[in-house]
Amino acid sequence: MKETAKLKIINEVAISVAQSIELKTVLRVALDKVMEAFNVTSGGIYLQNLKTNLLILEVHHGLSPAFIAEKSTVAPGGGCAGWAIDHNELFSAHGRPETGFICEDSDRLMGIDCLVASPIATKRRVHGVIELFAPVSRRLSEDEAHLIKVVSNQIGMAVDNARLYEESRENVAQLTELQLELAATNKRLKSHLSQESHIAEILQKSLLPRKIPKMPGIAIAARLISATQAADVGGDFYDFMKLRKDKFAIILGDVCGSGIDVATLTGMAKNTIRAFAWEDQDVTQILNRANRVICAQTDPSKFVALFFGIIDLDRQKLDYCVAGQPKPFLARSGQIEQLNGKSMLALGVDENSDYQSSSLDLQKDDTLLAFTDGLIEARKGSELFSETRILEIMEKKLSSSLDVLVDSVITAARDFGGGTLRDDVAIISLRVLGE
Repeated sequence: MKETAKLKIINEVAISVAQSIELKTVLRVALDKVMEAFNVTSGGIYLQNLKTNLLILEVHHGLSPAFIAEKSTVAPGGGCAGWAIDHNELFSAHGRPETGFICEDSDRLMGIDCLVASPIATKRRVHGVIELFAPVSRRLSEDEAHLIKVVSNQIGMAVDNARLYEESRENVAQLTELQLELAATNKRLKSHLSQESHIAEILQKSLLPRKIPKMPGIAIAARLISATQAADVGGDFYDFMKLRKDKFAIILGDVCGSGIDVATLTGMAKNTIRAFAWEDQDVTQILNRANRVICAQTDPSKFVALFFGIIDLDRQKLDYCVAGQPKPFLARSGQIEQLNGKSMLALGVDENSDYQSSSLDLQKDDTLLAFTDGLIEARKGSELFSETRILEIMEKKLSSSLDVLVDSVITAARDFGGGTLRDDVAIISLRVLGE
């Protein structure tokens, strides 16, 4: 097979499986493209059940009813597919048409042979097997063997993303159930609370962590202030997540718009990032994957601006990315400056965005203040509260506790706006306590 032909097949499969995050769609498209590329009429894809480890035939074309009835579920190590996933190796007879049937089951049930069973895998895990069938006279060449390995790895990455997305979607479903419960509670309280203000109060709280975690050597303060001029649910949120090996994730975000739909998107965005962060503690990879999910599942007019960081307590290091949010302030040795990392597009704007992280070595007494744009956009007439006023308050309150610092900033912004805020504000502050 010519190199250009192989590259064309690899490119077509990559483009096809990247067009959906729905697992079944990914599998159907992948099987269609691979069968077309290898010019076969019978094939299927097995996925390993994460609880039982059994291989389940998820999608198939051209298989006989007898094969489907008997081989729709395969134990690890059983048959060609079971051998391939058990050994994480290609099962095939390369270039030997004189070899008899290598798969007794397919001979018995369909009268054709197993051309290849190739593991669908990523670095994280083996997900399943793609199996193609053809007469004994059709054997896999060495070039085709290399090609099916490359293509299987591409499918593996797509399956990995789709499975993580399904997990995040389950979390969103739980959030939707909570919304229904809140709506029922609202009816009982209708006599003294309006429906809209009650939903806003309860639902926004449900999007926040139940409590702020304790990080050894790090003090934390966080607030979410609902705008007093609007009763609808806003999209500002913050979250903290303990990861493995003394690492913590920090999320401060703002979903454009307001209402129940925005609250649902907020929950989906937060839980998608959480799912990816649990699997891979690389800020760049987490945001690139989350951005693709959000772009695929939301209206183009919706986007998620955020500050996302991972603190490594052992190395005293913060890896972070600012995507569509104001840059946080860092106070160090009496000097206050904004973080100098590159500003990136908000998530959900461009599926091809390449998010790059920046790093900060943490020092004793470092104080970080991160906030959503509702803070700097507090208004007095046509004048904005601005980042300059935040800087001035930090200079005055830097020796105070984080709670006093955060509350002072919020109070000043509210007073500046005549006692009201036009937009919700989420704000977090961290301080390195040292030994």
